[in-house]
Amino acid sequence: PSAVPSPDRGVSRQQRQQQQQQQSRDTRNADLDSTGHRVRGGGILASIKDVGMNPDEFAAGCKLLQAAALGHRPRLDSLLRSRPDHVHFRDYDRRTAMHVAASEGHIAVVRRLVELGAAVNRSDRWGGSPLDDAHRHRQSEVAAFLRSRGAATGSADQTANLIAAAANGDLDEVRVLLTVELRPKAPPAGYGGNGGGGGGGPRGGGDM
Repeated sequence: PSAVPSPDRGVSRQQRQQQQQQQSRDTRNADLDSTGHRVRGGGILASIKDVGMNPDEFAAGCKLLQAAALGHRPRLDSLLRSRPDHVHFRDYDRRTAMHVAASEGHIAVVRRLVELGAAVNRSDRWGGSPLDDAHRHRQSEVAAFLRSRGAATGSADQTANLIAAAANGDLDEVRVLLTVELRPKAPPAGYGGNGGGGGGGPRGGGDM
């Protein structure tokens, strides 16, 4: 009997590599929402724009966060002169230079970032704001300054963060959070949605 032709016959090595690369990209981006942000559980990770950023560009953003963490304002100013848009740069956990500087209590850096247009109410992966970081690390001077500029505490409740972003006119944040709120929610663990055991409610009588 004649041999069955291989499905790869007639496909060049380069074409197979391209197909494999596309499959790999599809797998990596399977958890991206319509805004291009990675969403897992109730948290928001980096955007596809950030993940696909040129490595040198991403490295420069990380250097900015390092300068903010060290309170090195001259270095921060130098980095932002060459890349002004990095005042809004976020790492994979969606933390900005403002989050980092607030955590470390570097008031001069926080003031400078505000002067350059950095948003004071951006939420990180966990829903935390720069003001939350200042409170958590007892940076009272930074916390007072941020409050004077309209900063608010964040929340693990993304609906609350959505309302805050809308009140502050932060359209980018609104778009991201709105998409997350509209995503279908998975039923809680133990949910009897198939009609058995308790009429479709949570199984058992304990707290969820």
